[in-house]
Amino acid sequence: MTTDSEHMRSDTIKGRSIRPRSRRPKQYASNRVCAQDECDTLISRYNSKEFCHSHAPKRYPRVRGRIMESAEA
Repeated sequence: MTTDSEHMRSDTIKGRSIRPRSRRPKQYASNRVCAQDECDTLISRYNSKEFCHSHAPKRYPRVRGRIMESAEA
């Protein structure tokens, strides 16, 4: 009678693939404050923006394949 360990190959190699090291995240000045008047929110050193999330300009995604109707039409 054979056991499961006898059927396993001992000449196999296990390991991780070789990957380049990831670079460090870009950092900006610390202790930055939101650029909006009267806003004291501290901005993360990893955030490249000058405004906090509440005061950041609104951005809308590009809608592909559709023609957006203007409000004046």
